[in-house]
Amino acid sequence: MATDPRSGHNAGSPNLLQRGHGILPNLPKVIPQATSPGNGPSAGAVHWDDPPSQVAGFWHRVLSIGLDLLLVSVLANILGAMAVSGELLAQWRPDDEVLATASYRGAALASQLFSTLAVAYLMFFTAYGGRTPGKMLTGLQVQQHSGEPPTGMQVLLRTVGYVVSASLFGLGFLLAAGTAKLGLHDRMSGTRVVRVIAPTETS
Repeated sequence: MATDPRSGHNAGSPNLLQRGHGILPNLPKVIPQATSPGNGPSAGAVHWDDPPSQVAGFWHRVLSIGLDLLLVSVLANILGAMAVSGELLAQWRPDDEVLATASYRGAALASQLFSTLAVAYLMFFTAYGGRTPGKMLTGLQVQQHSGEPPTGMQVLLRTVGYVVSASLFGLGFLLAAGTAKLGLHDRMSGTRVVRVIAPTETS
C-alpha cells in the first residue's frame, strides 16, 4: 500500500487518531484558563503557591505595624486629654499643681486605653477589608492562604496571636523574619500578609 508522506499512514487505511475510533480515541484537549482580573471573588488575590516575592517582607510589615501603633497612640492620648479637660475647665485659673495632676491623669488614662483601643482597632480593620490604616499606607493586606479575605474566626485568632506575641516580648513577631514570612499570629489564624501594590518597575 502507498503511504501518505504527510501523515505517515497507509493511504486507504483509516486514521484512528483523526476519526476518533479504535483503541486511541481523539481525546479533548484541556487548556487551563487564566482568571482575568476582576472576575471571581479571589480575582487579583495572591495565592499560597504564588511567588514568595508577593508575600510581605519583615521590615515592610514592621513599618506597617509602626504606623498603626502611632495612630492608636495618638487616639489614646486624645481621649485621655478629653477625659481630664472637664476638670481643667471647671477652674477659672488652674495653677501649676492642678495642671501637672491633670496631665499625669490624662497620660495614665491614655496608657490604660491603649491596649483596649489597639485590640479593637486591629479586629475592626482586619475584619473589614483585611487592611488597617498602616497596611493601607504601605500597600499590604491580610488574606487567607487561598487568597480570600479572612473569616471572623481567623480575625479573632489573629488578634489573640498579636496579644500572645506582644506578651512574649515580640518574639512571635520575629517569626515573620524567617523564610516562610509568617509570624505567630499568621500561623495561629491561617492567614498571611501580602503586597497588593506592585513595586514600580524600573527600566
